[in-house]
Amino acid sequence: MVAAITQHDTKWVSPSPLWPGSSSTTLGREDFRRPAILRFNTDGFMDELLSVMNDYPENLGEWKARPETWREPMATPPTAAKLQPNQPLSKFKQTQTRQLKRYTDATALAAASALVATDSTQNLPLKLYQPAHQRFYLVTASFVCRKVGLPDRKIDLAKQQKVKFVLRRLLPKDISDRIDPEVCDLSQCDEYAYVLDGDAYRWERVGEAESAANKVLKDNEERLPMFNVGYEEDVDKKRRMLAGYIPVGKREAYLSKEVVESPGADVLPADADAAAAEAAAQKRREAITYLFQLQVGGPWKQLIATADSENGKNSDWNANAPEIAEDSGTPASDDDSAKSGLRDVRDRIQTISWYILVDLVQFLKDYVPKVYSYIADGAAPADLTVAESNLYDALADIGLDRADYEGADFRGLFAKSDIYDSLLDALEHVIDHPGLATDLDLVEYPFERATDNSSQEYQWPSFLFPLADPVNDAPLPDLTVDDPSTTEPEQSQEKIDALAELVGEAIAEDTAKPAPEVHPPKVPKQSNTLGWFYIRCVFESPECGPFHPAIVSESTEAFQLASFFDPDAPGRPVNIPMPLDISPAGLRKFNKNARFMVSDMLCGRFKGARKTTLGDLVLSVLPWPFHKDLPEPGQTSCSKGDLGFGMICSLSIPIVTLCAFILLIIMVILFDLFFRWLPYLFLCLPIPGLKGKS
Repeated sequence: MVAAITQHDTKWVSPSPLWPGSSSTTLGREDFRRPAILRFNTDGFMDELLSVMNDYPENLGEWKARPETWREPMATPPTAAKLQPNQPLSKFKQTQTRQLKRYTDATALAAASALVATDSTQNLPLKLYQPAHQRFYLVTASFVCRKVGLPDRKIDLAKQQKVKFVLRRLLPKDISDRIDPEVCDLSQCDEYAYVLDGDAYRWERVGEAESAANKVLKDNEERLPMFNVGYEEDVDKKRRMLAGYIPVGKREAYLSKEVVESPGADVLPADADAAAAEAAAQKRREAITYLFQLQVGGPWKQLIATADSENGKNSDWNANAPEIAEDSGTPASDDDSAKSGLRDVRDRIQTISWYILVDLVQFLKDYVPKVYSYIADGAAPADLTVAESNLYDALADIGLDRADYEGADFRGLFAKSDIYDSLLDALEHVIDHPGLATDLDLVEYPFERATDNSSQEYQWPSFLFPLADPVNDAPLPDLTVDDPSTTEPEQSQEKIDALAELVGEAIAEDTAKPAPEVHPPKVPKQSNTLGWFYIRCVFESPECGPFHPAIVSESTEAFQLASFFDPDAPGRPVNIPMPLDISPAGLRKFNKNARFMVSDMLCGRFKGARKTTLGDLVLSVLPWPFHKDLPEPGQTSCSKGDLGFGMICSLSIPIVTLCAFILLIIMVILFDLFFRWLPYLFLCLPIPGLKGKS
């Protein structure tokens, strides 16, 4: 005998405590069939939920989310004042309360209706705010059997049965259209599921919004958890509500993901393995290329920007005069400000250039080994690819003219022949001196020709190859940029980006070096919308296989996820008490309980910086001829005899807080020149009797 398989007719509906408030109108029937969103405005929202479900479940509708702004917030639920989450009711009192409900149900329903009728923001979109705004939201529903009384459907955890909810995104059918930020017309939208593809999520199209065909789950779709909340609907009549926390804080992650059309009805492409391998290889290539930008391309572009900025501030510079005395043609004295300006800038650029060259050599050795061997040996490998050859040619084109540095004051540290005119020569020097990278790591102070710490005993390299210069043209690859009409320094920086593209194409696939754990920034794939969403609840019984597919609910009301700086967002109250008595007598009473560990290098810089005066700060921001650079903090470390030492510095937190507040006021006033924001920052009210001295 074959037993018949009983099809359980089950359904998702709104949470059972809201059923008495559902009317027989079309809108009421729609609300009955869909999950509801509850809104809470306290950090103890879970205690509040449990308390209301334990004592006043019939009034749960007062917490149903409605449109609000900080100017017109949602009305506080009247029942909230009756809750005692920290003092549960006794069983006797609970029974009395439920017996009293029969006389107050009508009043409760009228009060809930009044909340909706008097809400002046009902024409605004439903916007869910973040926990930082002191707003918390739960999606709630009941999973019932379609029998008399709509009893709760049992969820058998032993059979792996689960209840979850999924977040679905609404996008216009024409992706170039813009959804009205105030109104979401579902007839003009498609529904998208948040699906895991490899190790990244993306939005995949499900179908037209609110279509019955959308009540399905996508493979690898993100499922968010739900939990049970039990309560007594009447005396000795227990029911269950299912709820799940809505992660509004993930808004930026949701909106930044790629939007794609559905790949098909669970049909995998024939070459899925090959496609996955290619995607992994592409991800590895992107990560390594981004590493090149982090270590080489980015710092190089910043050097070019620095050189251009310094040249703009000192337009009277030329290749020779600043480093040569005006009349004698000999190196000028250290007090010659005209000379020291260019020399100091070149010293800073050369210092960073050495580190960039070391990182470039290591990068080529790890990820483009054939090009590295080509540079080291001077002979092209037999199996050199076209991409690798193109990269080598681009590097070979990078050079400078020694004649541009005829007037440089080398202070006897370098000869003119120590300036390499080719990047390949500089890279070959680094390769031939493997200890150079270690020596550079041991350097404690910046390279400055005007001081004693520029000699060879301080581990500085014995060659010069600046990757930028405030007077001369920078050594750059001879590559075509996308827009030749761009001006400097953008055009030079675009050439470095073009070099990075060649690097990405030449990266070897068979190196033993793993890809670095870096995350290249991606342009958000969001459309021109503010992000409309709704939620569907899901019941899954995987042990039943295809006989009982997942049961998906109707969608909730469409809503937006508010950004952190949404102008309509409520403001969480933040009170920061400041020290009252700021006189020396009052400040000396505070404990110095914040400690900083200071190395011997930082200790020396800290002592030197304490000599800087207010006059030095003023002169440093004045234009020429009044400008004067800040004095050097010194090149010595803290020591006693031959013993170097660091320090443990203890600070007073109240004084640090005062300094932070004063600096904030100073910066706000300074930048008010550009932003005109001062009238919108402060609102100070008098507090009678609040004195620093009692």
